[in-house]
Amino acid sequence: MSDEKIATSKSAINVREMCYVAMFTAVISILAQISIPLPLGVPLTMQTFAITLAAVVLGAKYSTYSTIIYLLLGAIGVPVLANFSAGLDKFVGPTGGFLFSFPLMAFIIGYGVEHKDMFKGAYIVFLILGTVANYVVGVVMFCFW
Repeated sequence: MSDEKIATSKSAINVREMCYVAMFTAVISILAQISIPLPLGVPLTMQTFAITLAAVVLGAKYSTYSTIIYLLLGAIGVPVLANFSAGLDKFVGPTGGFLFSFPLMAFIIGYGVEHKDMFKGAYIVFLILGTVANYVVGVVMFCFW
């Protein structure tokens, strides 16, 4: 009887959602390679756009998962970060704050997408809040680096 119960229990995340998370992890990884180097060491990349795109399409929960998986891949050495870089040193350098803020940014924007009917202009407000959170955390860590 316990085997039957296990077989019929609903999974917390289904295969379709796993595929969406994996697909957007790949999209973030690919768009991160499109970058414009700047003299201060923090390049302008399409990562931020990819995080926003994931949040708009997937919502708060799954875009946050996708972003965390992306960061974990970069942390363990898979060259998915900007300029095909990877490693823990990228998280403690001048770009580390921007990387750490990506899950927060994805969650805030995704929450705004899911609750866009909360008040007039909620979607835009949460989009701006997510972007501001990204830049505040990133710039603070950049200044203290």
